[in-house]
Amino acid sequence: MKKGFKKPQTFAYPFGARNREIDNALLKYFVSLRGVTYTGSDGCISNLDRAFFSGSSRKVFFGVGIDRIYGNSVETIIEGLRRAKKENEVLILYGHKISKDPGEYVINPQKLKKMLDFVYSTEKLCFYTISDLGDFDSTRYNLEINKCQQN
Repeated sequence: MKKGFKKPQTFAYPFGARNREIDNALLKYFVSLRGVTYTGSDGCISNLDRAFFSGSSRKVFFGVGIDRIYGNSVETIIEGLRRAKKENEVLILYGHKISKDPGEYVINPQKLKKMLDFVYSTEKLCFYTISDLGDFDSTRYNLEINKCQQN
């Protein structure tokens, strides 16, 4: 690629619309793919096994939306983060825009701050990109995937 941009490594499906045939075609060009999973009527992120990564080899990941439209409260997101810490997993979350303005595909800055405060001060969890997970190699990464280096 030109002008210092790296070749894209991952693909996020618009609205999570995917199937295996499209996955197979896209994996010829991308290291990994990200679809979506929804909490449904119980609103419990910690029960969404597809949204958690435990170090196994896979190329298709599923994230949980944190934007206003998805209705996931800070409490249920933190509950999912606690599971990730306890089970040595990565919870895959995604959002679109940080904003105080009304809208469906936005996360309020205060909500995001509460989540980040929990991650940094309480649990000291690590952040990974989908590229990191799609290129996961347990010989390169510590098997304790939530044990990150502190700067």
